[in-house]
Amino acid sequence: MQDYQDDTLLRVGPAGKIPGLSEKWTFLFGRRRRATFVEVGAYDGETASATACLADFGWRGWYIEPVPAFAELCRQRHEANAVTVAEYAVSNRSGTSALYVGGALSTLIKQQVEDYARVGWARRFHKGEEIVVETRTLDAALSEEGVPTGFDLLVISVEGAESLVLDGFQLERWRPKVVVVGADDPDGDFATNHRISATAASVRARMISAGYVEPYAGETGTLFVDLSWFQDRCKLLEANT
Repeated sequence: MQDYQDDTLLRVGPAGKIPGLSEKWTFLFGRRRRATFVEVGAYDGETASATACLADFGWRGWYIEPVPAFAELCRQRHEANAVTVAEYAVSNRSGTSALYVGGALSTLIKQQVEDYARVGWARRFHKGEEIVVETRTLDAALSEEGVPTGFDLLVISVEGAESLVLDGFQLERWRPKVVVVGADDPDGDFATNHRISATAASVRARMISAGYVEPYAGETGTLFVDLSWFQDRCKLLEANT
């Protein structure tokens, strides 16, 4: 399969988690079709998605979404794409857990729902719906789905449960090249929320200590890149200019 010759990869919707994402993806990954991603907390596979454009272009993808209705929407959205939609939540253990359903803000963390209730734009998402969902660790999920080590992109969008996801994930084993984490701490609405800020700080410390750099942090997402891989990528780009 050849590198693409048009601008398909550049067409990232304006509701994406990171501004200028199309340019960032092009810089990091080039114009490639042979690549893989995993998105934890896929919702409908379209709204604020960092990966829908990649799936549309031909990347192999794995979406993980625990709410049955949302998982079905994701399947429908990507019916023509080379993706798998797995229907469970990712946490620090395999088993079951309560999940608080609130559209794109669904979460395993009850306190997160309480925090959303204090924010005008967010409180409308949660109406008191709670379901029990199956959980797996990310290690177990990746192994079960047959995801290769060293895959290209991991997106974690789990509304406050980021630490739970990373607790069940051997980062050194899987070593994704790029990781996007939907951390809320830079957002003005959550900047004074010590729990959310502490979660984001913990995630950041884990990633940095594992050899990742943080080229971007914004209101709804933080981008981490494997430093060693990034240095090699920059050398390649420099050699080709």
